[in-house]
Amino acid sequence: MIRKSGGYIREHRLIMEQHLGRSLKDNEIVHHINGNKQDNRLENLELTTRSLHHINNHIKDMSGRTCFECGNTKTRLYSFGKHGIKRPIWYKHPKDKSKWCCTKCIEHYRPPRKN
Repeated sequence: MIRKSGGYIREHRLIMEQHLGRSLKDNEIVHHINGNKQDNRLENLELTTRSLHHINNHIKDMSGRTCFECGNTKTRLYSFGKHGIKRPIWYKHPKDKSKWCCTKCIEHYRPPRKN
């Protein structure tokens, strides 16, 4: 942490602010590309938004999953908000939480919808 105008700021944020020539916006995140939070070299820092950072770094890759019921490797895609990034939707199997169900098969386990 580095002292800045009456408060403290994390070093990687200060480096990015100096590079941009402005303060960071509330929704902006400075991401360490190589994952090492001690490596604050500018070439290791990436400016992104909170929502894109979450999508890119905290949502698991589900491309290798297979439906336990039907063997399908594809399922419906879900679009993440305004960014248009699409990811497949998988559901935990209701009887065995270590297995996965596709969108089509999970409907067999859901209660009927009321009109």
